[in-house]
Amino acid sequence: MRKALKTLQKRICLVPHGSTLRQHIGWLHAFYRYTKDLSARPLPPTNPEGQFTAVILSYKRPQNIQWICRSLLATPAISRVILKNNYPGHCMKTWLPFRHERLEVIEQEQETNLLCRYTIAKDSGADQFVFIDDDIFLTPEQIEHLCTEYLADPTAPHGMFGQRLLPSGDFEYNVINYEGHVDVLNRLYVLGRHHVESVLECARALEQSGYAMNAFKHDDMLLGLCSTKRPISHNIGLYLDCPTESASMAVWRQSGFFEQRAALAKRIQARSAITKNL
Repeated sequence: MRKALKTLQKRICLVPHGSTLRQHIGWLHAFYRYTKDLSARPLPPTNPEGQFTAVILSYKRPQNIQWICRSLLATPAISRVILKNNYPGHCMKTWLPFRHERLEVIEQEQETNLLCRYTIAKDSGADQFVFIDDDIFLTPEQIEHLCTEYLADPTAPHGMFGQRLLPSGDFEYNVINYEGHVDVLNRLYVLGRHHVESVLECARALEQSGYAMNAFKHDDMLLGLCSTKRPISHNIGLYLDCPTESASMAVWRQSGFFEQRAALAKRIQARSAITKNL
Protein backbone atom coordinates (compact mmCIF):
# COMPACT_ATOMS: atom_id res chain seq x y z
CA MET A 1 0.00 0.00 0.00
CA ARG A 2 2.84 2.40 0.88
CA LYS A 3 4.47 1.80 -2.52
CA ALA A 4 1.16 2.39 -4.33
CA LEU A 5 0.60 5.69 -2.50
CA LYS A 6 4.15 6.82 -3.27
CA THR A 7 3.65 5.99 -6.95
CA LEU A 8 0.37 7.90 -7.03
CA GLN A 9 2.04 10.92 -5.44
CA LYS A 10 4.80 10.85 -8.05
CA ARG A 11 2.32 10.59 -10.92
CA ILE A 12 0.37 13.57 -9.62
CA CYS A 13 3.41 15.74 -8.95
CA LEU A 14 5.50 14.93 -12.03
CA VAL A 15 4.51 17.50 -14.63
CA PRO A 16 6.35 16.57 -17.89
CA HIS A 17 8.81 19.02 -19.39
CA GLY A 18 6.96 21.32 -21.79
CA SER A 19 3.50 20.47 -20.42
CA THR A 20 1.19 22.85 -18.62
CA LEU A 21 -0.57 21.96 -15.37
CA ARG A 22 -3.85 21.81 -17.31
CA GLN A 23 -2.36 19.31 -19.78
CA HIS A 24 -0.99 17.21 -16.93
CA ILE A 25 -4.37 17.08 -15.22
CA GLY A 26 -5.85 15.94 -18.54
CA TRP A 27 -3.23 13.18 -18.70
CA LEU A 28 -4.05 12.07 -15.15
CA HIS A 29 -7.74 11.78 -16.07
CA ALA A 30 -6.87 9.78 -19.19
CA PHE A 31 -4.53 7.49 -17.27
CA TYR A 32 -7.19 6.90 -14.60
CA ARG A 33 -9.66 5.85 -17.31
CA TYR A 34 -7.01 3.62 -18.90
CA THR A 35 -6.20 1.80 -15.65
CA LYS A 36 -9.87 1.50 -14.69
CA ASP A 37 -10.63 -0.12 -18.04
CA LEU A 38 -7.71 -2.56 -17.77
CA SER A 39 -8.60 -3.48 -14.20
CA ALA A 40 -12.04 -4.57 -15.37
CA ARG A 41 -10.79 -6.76 -18.21
CA PRO A 42 -10.54 -10.53 -17.83
CA LEU A 43 -7.07 -12.03 -18.12
CA PRO A 44 -7.60 -15.60 -19.35
CA PRO A 45 -5.31 -18.16 -17.68
CA THR A 46 -4.70 -19.77 -21.06
CA ASN A 47 -4.79 -18.40 -24.59
CA PRO A 48 -4.31 -21.20 -27.13
CA GLU A 49 -5.28 -18.87 -29.96
CA GLY A 50 -2.47 -16.40 -29.20
CA GLN A 51 0.33 -16.39 -31.76
CA PHE A 52 2.72 -13.87 -30.17
CA THR A 53 5.06 -13.85 -27.18
CA ALA A 54 5.53 -10.42 -25.61
CA VAL A 55 8.89 -9.40 -24.12
CA ILE A 56 9.20 -6.41 -21.77
CA LEU A 57 12.38 -4.98 -20.29
CA SER A 58 11.72 -3.02 -17.13
CA TYR A 59 14.33 -0.34 -16.59
CA LYS A 60 13.60 2.50 -14.14
CA ARG A 61 9.80 2.63 -14.41
CA PRO A 62 8.56 -0.33 -12.35
CA GLN A 63 5.37 1.61 -11.54
CA ASN A 64 4.26 1.17 -15.16
CA ILE A 65 4.80 -2.55 -15.49
CA GLN A 66 1.57 -3.92 -14.08
CA TRP A 67 -0.49 -1.90 -16.57
CA ILE A 68 1.64 -2.87 -19.56
CA CYS A 69 1.43 -6.51 -18.49
CA ARG A 70 -2.33 -6.30 -18.03
CA SER A 71 -2.79 -4.79 -21.47
CA LEU A 72 -0.68 -7.52 -23.09
CA LEU A 73 -2.41 -10.34 -21.20
CA ALA A 74 -5.80 -8.95 -22.29
CA THR A 75 -4.73 -8.91 -25.97
CA PRO A 76 -6.13 -11.95 -27.85
CA ALA A 77 -3.00 -12.28 -30.04
CA ILE A 78 -0.66 -12.60 -27.03
CA SER A 79 -0.14 -16.12 -25.69
CA ARG A 80 2.64 -15.39 -23.20
CA VAL A 81 4.39 -12.43 -21.55
CA ILE A 82 8.05 -12.49 -20.47
CA LEU A 83 9.08 -9.64 -18.18
CA LYS A 84 12.77 -9.11 -17.51
CA ASN A 85 13.88 -6.71 -14.81
CA ASN A 86 16.82 -4.86 -16.35
CA TYR A 87 17.39 -2.64 -13.32
CA PRO A 88 18.58 -4.67 -10.30
CA GLY A 89 17.81 -1.74 -7.98
CA HIS A 90 14.17 -2.87 -8.08
CA CYS A 91 12.69 -6.23 -7.18
CA MET A 92 10.10 -6.49 -9.92
CA LYS A 93 7.83 -8.96 -8.16
CA THR A 94 7.21 -6.42 -5.40
CA TRP A 95 5.81 -4.02 -8.03
CA LEU A 96 3.37 -6.53 -9.48
CA PRO A 97 0.19 -6.78 -7.40
CA PHE A 98 -0.87 -9.92 -9.26
CA ARG A 99 0.55 -13.20 -10.55
CA HIS A 100 -0.55 -14.89 -13.74
CA GLU A 101 -0.06 -18.23 -15.42
CA ARG A 102 1.00 -16.61 -18.71
CA LEU A 103 3.40 -14.10 -17.13
CA GLU A 104 7.03 -15.05 -16.50
CA VAL A 105 9.22 -12.69 -14.44
CA ILE A 106 13.01 -12.82 -14.79
CA GLU A 107 15.08 -11.06 -12.13
CA GLN A 108 18.80 -10.49 -12.64
CA GLU A 109 21.77 -9.38 -10.57
CA GLN A 110 23.16 -6.82 -13.01
CA GLU A 111 21.96 -4.62 -15.84
CA THR A 112 22.51 -5.89 -19.38
CA ASN A 113 22.29 -4.21 -22.77
CA LEU A 114 19.03 -4.00 -24.70
CA LEU A 115 19.96 -6.89 -26.97
CA CYS A 116 18.96 -9.24 -24.16
CA ARG A 117 15.33 -9.06 -25.28
CA TYR A 118 16.37 -10.60 -28.59
CA THR A 119 18.22 -13.36 -26.75
CA ILE A 120 15.13 -13.97 -24.61
CA ALA A 121 12.98 -14.13 -27.74
CA LYS A 122 15.37 -16.52 -29.47
CA ASP A 123 15.44 -18.84 -26.45
CA SER A 124 11.67 -18.72 -25.90
CA GLY A 125 10.82 -21.16 -28.67
CA ALA A 126 8.23 -18.78 -30.10
CA ASP A 127 8.18 -17.49 -33.67
CA GLN A 128 6.39 -14.12 -33.38
CA PHE A 129 6.96 -11.39 -30.84
CA VAL A 130 5.86 -8.06 -29.44
CA PHE A 131 8.55 -5.95 -27.76
CA ILE A 132 7.32 -2.91 -25.85
CA ASP A 133 9.21 -0.28 -23.86
CA ASP A 134 8.22 0.56 -20.29
CA ASP A 135 7.19 4.18 -20.98
CA ILE A 136 4.18 3.79 -23.27
CA PHE A 137 0.60 2.68 -22.57
CA LEU A 138 -1.38 1.02 -25.35
CA THR A 139 -4.80 -0.62 -25.20
CA PRO A 140 -5.26 -4.30 -26.02
CA GLU A 141 -7.08 -3.23 -29.20
CA GLN A 142 -4.10 -1.18 -30.37
CA ILE A 143 -1.67 -4.04 -29.72
CA GLU A 144 -4.03 -6.48 -31.45
CA HIS A 145 -4.21 -4.17 -34.48
CA LEU A 146 -0.43 -4.14 -34.83
CA CYS A 147 -0.26 -7.92 -34.51
CA THR A 148 -2.90 -8.27 -37.24
CA GLU A 149 -0.90 -5.95 -39.49
CA TYR A 150 2.20 -8.04 -38.92
CA LEU A 151 0.39 -11.27 -39.83
CA ALA A 152 -0.74 -9.61 -43.08
CA ASP A 153 2.92 -8.88 -43.95
CA PRO A 154 5.42 -10.77 -41.78
CA THR A 155 8.39 -9.88 -43.98
CA ALA A 156 8.90 -6.54 -42.17
CA PRO A 157 8.84 -5.42 -38.52
CA HIS A 158 5.76 -3.36 -37.63
CA GLY A 159 5.16 -0.55 -35.12
CA MET A 160 3.68 2.90 -34.62
CA PHE A 161 6.59 5.19 -33.73
CA GLY A 162 9.81 5.61 -35.66
CA GLN A 163 12.41 7.48 -37.69
CA ARG A 164 12.99 8.20 -41.36
CA LEU A 165 16.43 8.44 -42.94
CA LEU A 166 16.74 11.70 -44.89
CA PRO A 167 18.78 12.18 -48.10
CA SER A 168 21.28 14.18 -46.03
CA GLY A 169 22.03 11.10 -43.96
CA ASP A 170 20.34 12.58 -40.87
CA PHE A 171 17.24 11.14 -39.25
CA GLU A 172 13.78 12.62 -38.93
CA TYR A 173 12.75 11.58 -35.42
CA ASN A 174 9.33 11.13 -33.78
CA VAL A 175 7.46 9.87 -36.83
CA ILE A 176 4.27 8.96 -34.96
CA ASN A 177 1.14 7.17 -36.23
CA TYR A 178 2.42 7.35 -39.79
CA GLU A 179 0.97 4.79 -42.19
CA GLY A 180 3.81 3.52 -44.34
CA HIS A 181 7.48 2.59 -44.41
CA VAL A 182 10.01 4.07 -41.99
CA ASP A 183 13.69 3.23 -41.53
CA VAL A 184 13.75 2.61 -37.78
CA LEU A 185 11.02 1.75 -35.30
CA ASN A 186 11.08 2.94 -31.69
CA ARG A 187 9.28 1.96 -28.49
CA LEU A 188 7.09 -0.87 -29.79
CA TYR A 189 8.05 -3.62 -32.22
CA VAL A 190 6.09 -6.50 -33.72
CA LEU A 191 8.49 -8.93 -35.36
CA GLY A 192 9.31 -12.52 -36.20
CA ARG A 193 12.05 -15.00 -35.36
CA HIS A 194 13.83 -14.18 -38.62
CA HIS A 195 14.08 -10.53 -37.53
CA VAL A 196 15.43 -11.59 -34.13
CA GLU A 197 18.11 -13.71 -35.76
CA SER A 198 19.01 -10.90 -38.18
CA VAL A 199 19.53 -8.44 -35.31
CA LEU A 200 21.70 -10.88 -33.35
CA GLU A 201 23.76 -11.64 -36.45
CA CYS A 202 24.25 -7.92 -37.10
CA ALA A 203 25.25 -7.38 -33.46
CA ARG A 204 27.86 -10.15 -33.69
CA ALA A 205 29.29 -8.57 -36.86
CA LEU A 206 29.54 -5.20 -35.11
CA GLU A 207 31.23 -6.71 -32.08
CA GLN A 208 33.74 -8.56 -34.25
CA SER A 209 34.58 -5.27 -35.98
CA GLY A 210 35.47 -3.72 -32.62
CA TYR A 211 32.19 -1.98 -31.74
CA ALA A 212 31.64 -1.82 -27.96
CA MET A 213 28.44 -3.73 -27.12
CA ASN A 214 28.56 -3.79 -23.30
CA ALA A 215 26.19 -0.85 -22.84
CA PHE A 216 24.52 -1.01 -26.26
CA LYS A 217 21.33 1.10 -26.36
CA HIS A 218 20.48 1.05 -30.06
CA ASP A 219 18.93 -2.34 -30.76
CA ASP A 220 16.11 -0.57 -32.59
CA MET A 221 18.65 0.68 -35.13
CA LEU A 222 19.76 -2.88 -35.83
CA LEU A 223 16.18 -4.06 -36.26
CA GLY A 224 15.50 -1.33 -38.80
CA LEU A 225 18.78 -1.19 -40.66
CA CYS A 226 19.61 -4.91 -40.67
CA SER A 227 16.21 -6.12 -41.86
CA THR A 228 15.82 -7.01 -45.52
CA LYS A 229 12.53 -5.09 -45.63
CA ARG A 230 11.99 -1.58 -44.29
CA PRO A 231 9.87 -1.47 -41.12
CA ILE A 232 6.22 -0.50 -41.45
CA SER A 233 4.55 2.09 -39.21
CA HIS A 234 0.81 2.22 -38.54
CA ASN A 235 -1.68 4.75 -37.26
CA ILE A 236 -3.15 3.36 -34.03
CA GLY A 237 -4.83 6.57 -32.89
CA LEU A 238 -4.41 8.25 -29.52
CA TYR A 239 -2.24 6.56 -26.91
CA LEU A 240 -0.71 7.51 -23.56
CA ASP A 241 2.93 8.35 -22.95
CA CYS A 242 4.45 8.00 -19.50
CA PRO A 243 5.49 11.48 -18.26
CA THR A 244 8.97 10.11 -17.54
CA GLU A 245 9.45 9.43 -21.29
CA SER A 246 10.98 12.89 -21.56
CA ALA A 247 12.55 12.98 -18.07
CA SER A 248 16.22 12.70 -17.20
CA MET A 249 15.97 8.91 -16.74
CA ALA A 250 15.08 8.48 -20.42
CA VAL A 251 17.93 6.82 -22.33
CA TRP A 252 17.65 9.32 -25.20
CA ARG A 253 18.49 12.12 -22.74
CA GLN A 254 21.98 10.72 -22.17
CA SER A 255 24.90 12.70 -23.55
CA GLY A 256 25.88 11.78 -27.10
CA PHE A 257 22.85 9.56 -27.68
CA PHE A 258 21.84 10.96 -31.08
CA GLU A 259 25.42 11.28 -32.26
CA GLN A 260 25.98 7.60 -31.45
CA ARG A 261 22.92 6.65 -33.46
CA ALA A 262 24.01 8.63 -36.50
CA ALA A 263 27.49 7.10 -36.36
CA LEU A 264 26.05 3.60 -35.98
CA ALA A 265 23.78 4.04 -39.01
CA LYS A 266 26.73 5.11 -41.15
CA ARG A 267 28.81 2.20 -39.88
CA ILE A 268 26.14 -0.35 -40.77
CA GLN A 269 25.60 1.15 -44.20
CA ALA A 270 29.33 1.35 -44.89
CA ARG A 271 29.67 -2.37 -44.17
CA SER A 272 26.84 -3.10 -46.63
CA ALA A 273 24.98 -4.84 -43.85
CA ILE A 274 21.55 -4.16 -45.35
CA THR A 275 19.69 -4.58 -48.59
CA LYS A 276 16.16 -3.29 -48.71
CA ASN A 277 13.47 -4.39 -51.11
CA LEU A 278 10.18 -2.56 -50.87
